[in-house]
Amino acid sequence: MQAVLHGEGVVVKPTPQLFNPEDFESFYQQGPDPYGYKDKNQALENWRVRVSVAARLLEFARERGIGRWPVARLLDFGCGEGITLKSVIESTHMNPYRIAGCDASKTAVSRCREKAFPEGAETDFRVVALGWGNELPWENESFDLVQVFGVLYSFKREEEELRAALAELVRVTAEGGLLLLMHIETSSPQSADGYRTSLKSLDVEPVLEHRFHAGSAGLTRGVIYRRGGVA
Repeated sequence: MQAVLHGEGVVVKPTPQLFNPEDFESFYQQGPDPYGYKDKNQALENWRVRVSVAARLLEFARERGIGRWPVARLLDFGCGEGITLKSVIESTHMNPYRIAGCDASKTAVSRCREKAFPEGAETDFRVVALGWGNELPWENESFDLVQVFGVLYSFKREEEELRAALAELVRVTAEGGLLLLMHIETSSPQSADGYRTSLKSLDVEPVLEHRFHAGSAGLTRGVIYRRGGVA
């Protein structure tokens, strides 16, 4: 895998979907595969590819001293049942003392709380529907790493809502900390412009990126941003 160090990056947001918190809850109530995959093996492979790329990007950052290492405080925005969060921690051999996550689904958060995370770690999983007028329930600069696996596609309203959500994610990221964004790409110019404009105004800089195919999910871009200052 080639990760690209650069000073200018574009993260593309897929076409907005008509989702709301109630939709998320109904997905999870359907069972362990709430996303409508007919082939669960295919869904598993898509997930494995995304996690492996995320782990490699984080390792690349650590090898080059980009970010705040070791990562002591980690937040997964849109944590779902905690499968991705747990896998990233294990595959990168991180041992954070504080592990947090949030999701719009009560069912998902409940399942996430049941996962076995590193012994001694403080866990904090909450139900949060960010983007529907809410703020994240954590103080400024609470985390060394904030990761987002594709869930920003759920924003269905105006660009201001996306900008506000991104601003919240940056707010809780520590100075010099990292924001990992995973997105399915689209050809929508409006989506590309929305991300470019929002992120350039939020005191973050893209430092690593990788484009790859995640099976049926299609072309995906993983980008690591660093918040301000020199890591």
